[in-house]
Amino acid sequence: MAGKKPNKLNSFPFQIGVLSAQFCASRFRSVKSARLLAAGILFMCFVQKTVKSYISKMGYKYLLTLQINQCTFSKLNTKTKTMKQPLKKLLYVILLIVSINYTKKTMAQTGSTCASALSLTISPGSNTGWKSTSLDTIWYDFTAPNIICNFRFHTSKKNKKYVKDIKYGVCGTFDHPHLLSKENDTTYYLTFVNLTASNHYKLALTSGLSGNCTGCSNTSEYKIDFVSSTNAVSSICTASCSSICDFLCNGSFEQDGGTPTVSNQIHLACNWTTANNATPDFYKTSSSTMSIPINGNGCEDVRVIGTNSYAGFLSYDNPAHYEAIFSPLQNNLISGKTYNITFYLSLAEASDVNADNIGFAFANAYTPFPSTTLFSSHYATVPVNTSNVSKSGWTSFSYNYVANGNETDFLIGAIDGVPGVGTQSLSAFDCTTSGYAPSYYYLDDISIIETVTATASQTSICSGSTVTLTAGGGATTYT
Repeated sequence: MAGKKPNKLNSFPFQIGVLSAQFCASRFRSVKSARLLAAGILFMCFVQKTVKSYISKMGYKYLLTLQINQCTFSKLNTKTKTMKQPLKKLLYVILLIVSINYTKKTMAQTGSTCASALSLTISPGSNTGWKSTSLDTIWYDFTAPNIICNFRFHTSKKNKKYVKDIKYGVCGTFDHPHLLSKENDTTYYLTFVNLTASNHYKLALTSGLSGNCTGCSNTSEYKIDFVSSTNAVSSICTASCSSICDFLCNGSFEQDGGTPTVSNQIHLACNWTTANNATPDFYKTSSSTMSIPINGNGCEDVRVIGTNSYAGFLSYDNPAHYEAIFSPLQNNLISGKTYNITFYLSLAEASDVNADNIGFAFANAYTPFPSTTLFSSHYATVPVNTSNVSKSGWTSFSYNYVANGNETDFLIGAIDGVPGVGTQSLSAFDCTTSGYAPSYYYLDDISIIETVTATASQTSICSGSTVTLTAGGGATTYT
């Protein structure tokens, strides 16, 4: 009630003073309890001026809002005049230890500091539920189940503070990379990479008000969902093969099992998934977030009018993060036969340089590798020279490949080793509102066709005559 004076007997310092005095009285029977009680109250008045700053530095801000009595050392000093100075100092030391330990214990799970982080459960389908806090930053501790963790963060604006920054790492060091994508104004996806399985990490959510919000509450509401601990999600659908000639059934990415809503959803494109634990992307014209032509990395339109989709992958070395995708082949390749591989690349507008570690490869029974920089065993990588890939339009590539035999899968992306400084310096992005200086590529229309050499029965032919074409490699002969 306004104007009502606080009850000093219910104040925080007095309560601790009483507890401290009782603690000492039980151990120093020769000293009168009244003097010890006075010493306890006296000490807590002293704590108000000295420990208050310590508490503030530790982050226990809400302690400072308690009704701390405005008492002084001189006010109660007369009550302990007859106490011997060594005993008084000893009491101060004991009371200091008891009070600080009590304070730290009561604050042990507030989430107000890195050291007092709340526990975050990491298991399929787990979440915090909706939480409310008046802290500027709320801290959580989690144990990494893998080298990567995917989270979804929800925040509520509703005239309140909202989550505006998310970081993670270990206390004192928050330089671990993360990839943030936005589903809408209140939902974000964050991928933590380069973790060490079974190690503890801290996660910090910082909240603040947006603009001039004089009537807003000083609290924030949030919820954290644990999504997964791996990006190697199998494709959710199987593509139908429209051509018996093409060894890839969905090289155009037009067949899919849903519309992407965030980054790292290449598995929505039928037959495709990530080749390691990195986060390649799937784009679609009907998506509101992973859209075409405008998206978070650039503004490239579809290559063929009337189509709706393409893929995207990143090559970045600070920190190391190399993305690639793979798909099973319609049929195994045959040893000694030659296959023509064609595809198209476009450099995203957010990129600063063309990468020099782009390539493709084939593998036998490929499985994604649990790393953001390495890949599972595969046949020799064919390097792709991207020096002429521009941000305007699509650049075509064509390669012939002689099969080792029994190749079952095709990989493409940043798989050709560690990138250098890039093949050329490029102008800044021109159609996105933010960028981060890696090399990011859009990818579309991949095709793998067996090449056939045909020999004509005669070198010239007159109108109305016929000629026999004899195909090499056991292919069909036509007349």
